[in-house]
Amino acid sequence: MSNVMIDSNLLYHSYVKIFIKDIYNLTHTKRGLFQYYNRLIDSVEVCGIVAAIDKNRRVATFYVDDSTGIIECGIWHEKIVETPQLGSLVRARGKINEYNGKTQIFCSDIFIMQDPNYELLHFAQAIHYRSECKPLEIETPESRLAETEDGSDAMTSTTNMSAGANVKAALVAYLTESSIQEFFPWETRKVPMIVDLIRNQNGMNLSFNQITKYIIKACNELADKGILQMTDKGRFKLINKNI
Repeated sequence: MSNVMIDSNLLYHSYVKIFIKDIYNLTHTKRGLFQYYNRLIDSVEVCGIVAAIDKNRRVATFYVDDSTGIIECGIWHEKIVETPQLGSLVRARGKINEYNGKTQIFCSDIFIMQDPNYELLHFAQAIHYRSECKPLEIETPESRLAETEDGSDAMTSTTNMSAGANVKAALVAYLTESSIQEFFPWETRKVPMIVDLIRNQNGMNLSFNQITKYIIKACNELADKGILQMTDKGRFKLINKNI
């Protein structure tokens, strides 16, 4: 057996540390297998912040944000050792699943990570896995610049972005016209009017993750003013249309 086949088998039988953005770029082959560059995988590990929570009688779903994307991580209630809360740093491991056209992780376990350095370690290992799986490419100044911009985008903080009054007004107008009862903040990043306003105010090169954080900030500010109300599942609902 060649070294390539041995490495491939070891990777297949392990939880591959990966960025959420890369999960959405995987190619679904067959029998629950996904192609990660030149390797086949079926199980992954992600690390990030819990951005929203949804629960039913049997399954809890945690929406995990690792700054490259957000993914649903479902787990049976009886398998939860310690229940993560909104804002918890978690490590989630499980099999990749596609349901109703959406990519998800059905978790074998999910743990709250007390050491903030674990996230940096996970990022470093995810980069290592990617380099092991990715075909060798000739590096050019242009490709190096693109890789640097991609990495800095993932770690860029949006805490200094201001939630402008026009964005909040557009958000309230959209909720009023669409008659949405409850929503997760990240769902509204599909609304072109809101996204265009955010990019015009804060820069056209914002990533979807930065836009999501901006929308969350706007929702929190509207909640402080009594316009929105946050539910116990991390959703918001419109309770006052007069902004």
